[in-house]
Amino acid sequence: MLQVTSFKNASFLKRFFSGVGATFINQLTSLANQFFSIGIFISFWGEMYYAEWILIYSYCQYLTMGDVGVSATLSNKIASFIESKKTEEASKWFINGWIISTFFSLIFFLIIFFIILFFQKSNIKHISKNELYIFLSLLSNYLFIYIQSSLLSGIYSASLQFTRQKNIDTFAKLFDFIAILISLNLGGKVILTSALLILFRIFIFIFIIYDVKKRFHWIKLDVNSIQISTIRAIIKPAFANMFLNLGYLLYYNGPVILVSNLLGNSYVPQYYAIITIIRAAKQVPYLITLPLYPEYARLIESKNLELARQMHRVALRLTFILAIVATLFIFFFSDFVIKMLLQNNSLIIDTPFFIVCLVALLLQSIWHASSAVLVGSNNHIKLAYHFILASFLGYTIIILSIENLKLTSVSLGLLVIDIFMTLTIFYQVFVLIDEKLENFFHFDFKK
Repeated sequence: MLQVTSFKNASFLKRFFSGVGATFINQLTSLANQFFSIGIFISFWGEMYYAEWILIYSYCQYLTMGDVGVSATLSNKIASFIESKKTEEASKWFINGWIISTFFSLIFFLIIFFIILFFQKSNIKHISKNELYIFLSLLSNYLFIYIQSSLLSGIYSASLQFTRQKNIDTFAKLFDFIAILISLNLGGKVILTSALLILFRIFIFIFIIYDVKKRFHWIKLDVNSIQISTIRAIIKPAFANMFLNLGYLLYYNGPVILVSNLLGNSYVPQYYAIITIIRAAKQVPYLITLPLYPEYARLIESKNLELARQMHRVALRLTFILAIVATLFIFFFSDFVIKMLLQNNSLIIDTPFFIVCLVALLLQSIWHASSAVLVGSNNHIKLAYHFILASFLGYTIIILSIENLKLTSVSLGLLVIDIFMTLTIFYQVFVLIDEKLENFFHFDFKK
């Protein structure tokens, strides 16, 4: 049985640095995709047509919580089963989790379809009604396939193959970008673009099915494995994960909908351009955080709290340093980045909005790094609850001030969310791993 007992453990260091490298390539691919896509979309479609694409896509992103948090829950739970050599339990949980994910994804698809058609159709003026119906169906199916792929790829992380999971995701993002380029160069609008995204994502999905079947022989597709008791056991932590996903969606996608409805679609490209830059900066500190999810799961499962505390301390310090570097780079080179991102200088950037977003970036990077302890060990019901609470608090500030402050109100709302989450998560993590404040600040890096 593999046990991580020291930072000097060769297998851990190999996994960690390999994971950091794979995450770096994955995030770099994602950033390039986001950066160049915005300028390319605007060049081919114009700002308003592109704004409506972003609005609908933001709504459909809520479909990604349709797996009810099953993907992350299964990944963490299967990791502990494999650690204990309980492969039959791992297989049983996977099968029941897939059933739950598929069922709830379909329900969420219908809900999102209904919301857009009956409550947001009046905001869609440049995309025709016929285009909207077909586009919405195609995009929802694309995200549904994405969910299924994520559920399967979580097995890699649970089986100490985080690097392979990230590499596959990198290729998927490259295929998405290729699909967009092909569609736009063929003169395609939202229908052709969505159709090609689905086609390329299906290729990735088929490959994942083949690769998982080849690598993980402990997965047994047995109907007798379907058990109500297992489904109930999965749903409880999965719902906590779902609300955590909802919190992230409220944080990242919700403001797009608020900006569109309260300020108009003309503000959407400007908002989305700045948020894309901020998201790009956030990927730098995430290089440390993401590979540690399965490690926290194993340490807390084996009650190795001392190493969990050490890992948490080091991760937070490294994350803070990387977040500072990313923030300073974006601050000093923002004009260059924006021009490269938009491929023109036609959009006026709200400076106060941009500055406050950078401050929020630092806090968000820190609490996200700390939250990995809770998420990795499936101890995150309070995390999810507080994230939803913080999101609605931030939304309240945005709605009350958006008429006077415009886009700056959005950054203030996000900053309030980050302050609230930083205080809340630090308290929860310190309790979970029995951390002492004085020990945390007097940590010796040499040790």
